Amino acid sequence: MLEEYIHNQHPKVEHALFLNKYGTRLSTVSIYKVTNKLGKKAGLPKLGPHCLRHTFATNLLARGAELEFIGTELGHKDLKVTRIYVSIPMEKLVSHYRKIKE
Repeated sequence: MLEEYIHNQHPKVEHALFLNKYGTRLSTVSIYKVTNKLGKKAGLPKLGPHCLRHTFATNLLARGAELEFIGTELGHKDLKVTRIYVSIPMEKLVSHYRKIKE
């Protein structure tokens, strides 16, 4: 559905997933503002795109995803960068995740 949505957008949008009220691509600053505003509403005052990416990567790792897969999903070309996102010790993370799932 996302591919179809992006494919059917107006040509000047350059295949953006998130658009502003004018129908053009959101800027980096706008994305930070939107995530920060939503974070405050949810009681998470420091929420931002980086935090969301880190959470996504950590959840993938906790569910057993390989580092290479996580790196691909995040768009990293170097696994050293991916390791920064998933720097929590694997055993501790998996143990914590299993406790939550029980």
